[in-house]
Amino acid sequence: MLSDSQTLAPDGQPYQLTQLKNAGGMTVTLMDWGATWLSAVLPLKSGKTRELLLGCQTPADYLQQAAYLGLPSAAMPTASLTPAC
Repeated sequence: MLSDSQTLAPDGQPYQLTQLKNAGGMTVTLMDWGATWLSAVLPLKSGKTRELLLGCQTPADYLQQAAYLGLPSAAMPTASLTPAC
């Protein structure tokens, strides 16, 4: 499942949240404002869920922190994910 929502960032610029969900119930949420991985929620056998990522509660909170929570730390390929070696 893929779902998108359009929102304005705290700086007034538009950004997009994308949520992906697989057949097993795991959900990841991505934000194109800063290429940020916001959430990865894993369903447990007990019926509870567990957040797997460290991060901020809201997109606006990312303006106030200095860590690289959910952000890529290296150049991201745009054309291919295949290694060159």
